[in-house]
Amino acid sequence: MVAAGIAGSCWVVVGASLFLSKRVRCLGVLFVLSCGMRQGQNVLITAGTSLVVLKNVQNTLQDILGLSRSMVCNLQAKRVSIDTTPLYNYVRMLRWVGDVHRAFTDFGVAELVSDLEVTSRGDSEKLMERLVGGERTLNGTAKSILAALDMLSSVGQRLFSAFSFLLLMGFTVLHLRRYRHNKKCENVYITRTFTHFDEKQKAEGRLPVLPLTLKEARRYITIPSPRLSAMEGKAMLKFSFPVFTHCLAWEDMTVIGVPISEEINRRDFSYQVSIFERSCLPKPILLLYDSILLLVVLLAALRSMALMSAKLTQIRLMVFEQFFSTNAEDRVAFLHAKIPKKRSRMEGNRKAEESSLRSLIQKVNAIMIFTQYKDILAKNLVASDRRLKLDLKWIV
Repeated sequence: MVAAGIAGSCWVVVGASLFLSKRVRCLGVLFVLSCGMRQGQNVLITAGTSLVVLKNVQNTLQDILGLSRSMVCNLQAKRVSIDTTPLYNYVRMLRWVGDVHRAFTDFGVAELVSDLEVTSRGDSEKLMERLVGGERTLNGTAKSILAALDMLSSVGQRLFSAFSFLLLMGFTVLHLRRYRHNKKCENVYITRTFTHFDEKQKAEGRLPVLPLTLKEARRYITIPSPRLSAMEGKAMLKFSFPVFTHCLAWEDMTVIGVPISEEINRRDFSYQVSIFERSCLPKPILLLYDSILLLVVLLAALRSMALMSAKLTQIRLMVFEQFFSTNAEDRVAFLHAKIPKKRSRMEGNRKAEESSLRSLIQKVNAIMIFTQYKDILAKNLVASDRRLKLDLKWIV
């Protein structure tokens, strides 16, 4: 009754807050969206890892308990053999004496009939008491360990749920704060508000931004759009990579990391006693069905989240615009002023590159012309020097 009253009061407070406050409604919608984005991914991965570790610990304890019970069962089954085996030689000796005695009881006239039956029975009260005490201690220890593990699992699930809720709510509040106070935060989307603002600027005779160039279209994403951009594809791959790595780790711990080996040990004695009774053989428990089903559900949820992660960002941005229209207009004005500045800067860089290339071409041409004139001048000097030598010879 107390828990039901507390739950009902909480639901009444939440419903009243959603009805009266716009920010609470926005925060609730963003919280639901955050469950399907990176924060929700981290929570589900942590839950899957905890599930695998917990199930492996439970499975290991169950197998150890089964092995211990099997050892106690074998000791109880072999108790008579352990007690009477050293007396087997004496029993056989007495039977031999009985056979010899029957051979000497026929006197011809009379026959002495004798029947010697030898049976052996051994019992050890101390051994039985120890076995019963060991079984009682084993059962008590197993019950206490399993009870502690169940309590830890129950408390951990409740604490994990509360911690996950607080963590997701904290990330949602921080992201909302960044959106409202930082105009550069994820401001790369061309929304309908941006389109209306650009049309308004064009109607007032100012410079419009749309349509975008090919390079700008790859950088700035138009939403809502059913197609995936290159940036959204990279975000999807980045989202899916930790899911894939943790899936391999879960498989290693759940399936590959549970080796089941069988070993047969034999020793020779003067008498033969089987080590294990068939009724006491341990049966390993592999709780794969109990953990794999939940892991499949988690992996399916993570897979769907990976496919929807790119579009959830767009939906979250549109939710921001619906609840905080003033901040959305400021962000649109900032982006509308940023794009022409970047265009002019790129145009200036392009002109500077063209001028530097033009000056470089001019320098190369000047060097080539100078080299050509230098060769011509050298040839003329050589020719004039030869003429001068010929004139001197003629004078002489």
